[in-house]
Formats: sequence, structure tokens, C-alpha cells
Amino acid sequence: MVQVGRLKLSIVADSGDAPLIHWVRRAPLNGTSPAPGLSQNQARKLIETGKVYVGRELAADWRAVVPAQALVTVDTDRRKPQRIPSFDGTRIIYNDAALVVVNKPAGVVSVPPTRTGETTLLDLLCRTLGTVIAVHRLDRETSGLMLFAASKEAASILLDRFKSHSIERAYYAVVEGHPEPGLVEGRIDVTRTEYSSQRQTRHAVTRIEVVRRTGPLSLLTCTPGTGRYHQLRIVLSGLGTPIVGEKAHLPEGFKPAFQLPRLALQSFAMSLRHPLTDQPMHWELPLDPELEAILSPPSS
Repeated sequence: MVQVGRLKLSIVADSGDAPLIHWVRRAPLNGTSPAPGLSQNQARKLIETGKVYVGRELAADWRAVVPAQALVTVDTDRRKPQRIPSFDGTRIIYNDAALVVVNKPAGVVSVPPTRTGETTLLDLLCRTLGTVIAVHRLDRETSGLMLFAASKEAASILLDRFKSHSIERAYYAVVEGHPEPGLVEGRIDVTRTEYSSQRQTRHAVTRIEVVRRTGPLSLLTCTPGTGRYHQLRIVLSGLGTPIVGEKAHLPEGFKPAFQLPRLALQSFAMSLRHPLTDQPMHWELPLDPELEAILSPPSS
């Protein structure tokens, strides 16, 4: 039996009557030579560990019949995507000819591309609504209000408004510690080492208000006056009070007392003028139950 090492396989299904495992076993290595004798068990293992895609979609069922002319790919360098929380039409809270407003669940990537090729929120919306255009994004582990455009005209207007910061947004954040309320203004380090080794700083403005304090935690509302990369995460960590669940921007030497698989950050309010009618619009969500649970743990 051939041991499965690093593989990159691809094949176009020339018929629509064979299961996925058939095409995985037939796929030529790097598009030139035959697959290296993959057994049925080896092919199933590749499928079960998230290494096989049909088109852009993760393929998890080796029995599923692949449509004719679909591209089947195998790439052992791909990481298995995280589980995508359920998403249904109830999360679309507003929809017209210009706008779509969604209550994004934590754990879903906002828009392509992704390193895993996994399904994104934009993909899910396009399946449900047809053409939808992303005009901003939220981090994977952030929940709450996210805005999309339903037309190219609306997208152009909304992108300009995001650049000019005329779309108002507010966030709930649960942090470790007790920051002082007020306006935080100054330069923050937004260096992204995956793109550049050169340090980059940007001017950032953030208003912080305290909603309540619970033991070592604080629930804040944060209103960004600028739109910097990871602005709220960086600013709050810079104050020595990182968001619960933060991993990338912890203060030096800080050891989190609370562990959370997501980030305790929620986009809960958004205000704007409609891009076509100029009508003022506002949406607001209650505190995410997952954030409430952090603040109000069950009594023993």
C-alpha cells in the first residue's frame, strides 16, 4: 500500500454518475502522472480530513455523486476548516434592492479568499440572494451586524462612505480589567508581518464607554472614529485590558485568566443613510448571548 504524503491532485469529472471517492482515486498527480495507487481507505481519509474540494466547496461525503464537469481537487497542505455555525434566513435582518444587513455568527469567515477555501458568509448569502457585494468585513471570531450591497451602484457609494467613516458602528466588548471610559486617540501599531516586516503605525480614534463591571471583567461599548486594521483589539490591549479570547494582540507578558474559543466582540449597532434614497437607517442588536454568558457564569 502506498503511504499518503504530500499530494496535490485535480481532475474534472467527465461523467455525472460516479461517487467522489472514484474521482479522488483517479485524479492525476500534479495534473500529469497517475495518482500513486491510492487505496479506498486512503482516499476516504483524505476526504474525511478536509483535503478534498468539489469546485470551491469542501467535500465531506465520499459517497456523494459528483456532477459532470465539476473540478475535484485534493491538497494535503490545506487545513481542515473549522465547523461553520448554522446560518439561516433569520440572520438576514434587512434586505432591499440596495442593502443586505446580516447578523453574522462568530466562527464564520466574512469574505473570500481564505487559506482553507472554506465557505464564507458572502458565499452563503450569494447562494440565498443572488448577487451580493461585500463592502467591509468582520473578523472570523467577531459576531454581529455586517453590511453588504445588493447592487454595484450601492456598493460604490457604501465603499466611499466606509472610507470617509460616515457609516457609524458600535461594538460590545468584554475585556479583562477595568479601563477608564473616554476618548482614546493616538497612533497604533498595525503591522501585518505576513505582508511586510516593516513596522507600520496609524492614527486611531476610539470612544469607550463602560456598560457594567462584573468581577475582573468589564462590558464596554466601543465606537471607532477611524477604520484601522484590528483597531479595537489593538487599542484595548494597549490599555492593558484585552478582549476576552484575544490571542494576536495580547500585552507583553499578559496571561489571560479567561479562555474562549471566539473573540468577545460584537458589532451591535449601525447607522447610515440609505445609498439610493438617503433615508436615515439604524439597526441594533441585543447583547450576544455568548458574551452575556461570560459576564454571568452559571453558579456552582
